[in-house]
Amino acid sequence: MSSHQHFRDTVKLTSFQREGLLQRLDGASKVASSGAKNRKGVRFSYQRENVPMLVVHPGGGVGRFLVCTRNISEGGMSILHGGFLHVGAEAHLSVTDVDGHEQHLVGVVAQCRIVHGTLHEIGVQFRERIDVTRFVDDRHHDLELPEGAENAPVVDGDLLLLDMRSATRKTRAHQLRHCGLTVVEAASAGEAKDLLKTQPFDVVLIDCDSGIAVSDVKALRDGVFEGLMVTLTEKNELARILPSTCVRLETELSVPAIASRIAVYLSSRSSDGMEPILSELTNDPGMVSLVQGYIHDVKRSCEQITSAMAESDMQTIRGRCQAIRTTAGGYGFPMLTRAAGDALNALDATGAVEGAITELKRLISFGGRLAVRDGDNA
Repeated sequence: MSSHQHFRDTVKLTSFQREGLLQRLDGASKVASSGAKNRKGVRFSYQRENVPMLVVHPGGGVGRFLVCTRNISEGGMSILHGGFLHVGAEAHLSVTDVDGHEQHLVGVVAQCRIVHGTLHEIGVQFRERIDVTRFVDDRHHDLELPEGAENAPVVDGDLLLLDMRSATRKTRAHQLRHCGLTVVEAASAGEAKDLLKTQPFDVVLIDCDSGIAVSDVKALRDGVFEGLMVTLTEKNELARILPSTCVRLETELSVPAIASRIAVYLSSRSSDGMEPILSELTNDPGMVSLVQGYIHDVKRSCEQITSAMAESDMQTIRGRCQAIRTTAGGYGFPMLTRAAGDALNALDATGAVEGAITELKRLISFGGRLAVRDGDNA
């Protein structure tokens, strides 16, 4: 496959669209990937576009396509292709190794599922196992899913991860997303403080052994964030002087174990114990009754979304999300507008309800926390 001029691009995504779709697929893999339990070997991120693939169809004939790759393991590769391929079709892929040299990999189509529009995710099983380190730099092994990840809990929540070390931060962020959490990364206490002032988070996870000062942890705890704060450290002397209101865990804990602890702490907090989302408009006495009526409508919409999720009813979910996004700002809930917009973007990016589970649960959670200030009366 030295010449690629006769290979047809069926994916037809911009780089931005491709990255967005791959990110959504990674976030939804725990729910949507039907082959995960049977896949052997650790998967590593291997995202390339315009990769030549020659397909020999079981019934005869040859197809030449340019595809996008998603991840790779010693036993196979996941790719995006703009059409259906029969299981058992022979696939020849031309991919580059870590040194930039072109390598020829041969396998068979083991799985094909639709993910968005006409786009399909194709699972290719290699004829022979490969040395995956030829294609994934050892320095990027942080993208590996952790041992026991298939048994990790699915945790619903928004987490801010503060870690000054890029490699470990990216490792944990990737693995925590695999557990269902929506993760935002911060490389410094200052960046974390700015994020906490502008975005709602259920959990803040801080690796104190990465160089974060105890004074910074105390400042975030005392003046910025009152929710669940989890600190990681192996240093006993440091653990003793951290704020007593922080949950302290050992750094050596695996990410699934950390996620399990977070799940327990979050589930122990009732929805009434979470900070309410207050309307910005109830300072006007004439708006209070209107806002209260709107809150009732949103809660009913969230119930409809929940029911529709069980049926994978995309039309109902989109309609309710669109209505909330359009109206929430007019009643003083810009945070709800953004949450509904995030859910719609996730639905559009993946073309499947399963690909937007995290965003939809976040929207439903927000809908249950809408309130007017104590003392505001109609």
